[in-house]
Amino acid sequence: MRSNCRYISSEEVLRGCVYLAARVKQFYNSRPQVVLGIARGGLVPATYMSHLLDIPMRVAHYSSPEGRGETRADYKYLPPLTGFDDVLIVDDVSGSGRTLEYVVDYYTRRKKRIVSCTLVVNESPDERLHPMLYWVDTNKQWVVFPWEME
Repeated sequence: MRSNCRYISSEEVLRGCVYLAARVKQFYNSRPQVVLGIARGGLVPATYMSHLLDIPMRVAHYSSPEGRGETRADYKYLPPLTGFDDVLIVDDVSGSGRTLEYVVDYYTRRKKRIVSCTLVVNESPDERLHPMLYWVDTNKQWVVFPWEME
């Protein structure tokens, strides 16, 4: 295990998702129509959120050019979300904020009403790039989720 990292347990992930689901219900005054989970790290919290809110889930394979994912800046991996106007976009962590910025922009231009949320915010000093809802700010501390454990 690395020192100076914050290790988040499975129980904490679930607790964070329960907290976020309650906030989403308040924000929407009910609930969105669909959860869009950003692969890979966002899929576990998106699945929890889908169950907690009792709504369907779709998957986006996307990372910003600043991200570390395999499909950088390629919108062809974003599903059309036909028939859904109110979309909850979920990722595990917002570092630079660019992934959420691009994905939110993509769907906003397609006239979708968006709420973005992550479990963790840990890097960007620019609050405009933060998700609308998040569980915890780790103040630039590196985070390791259960699905990332070695």
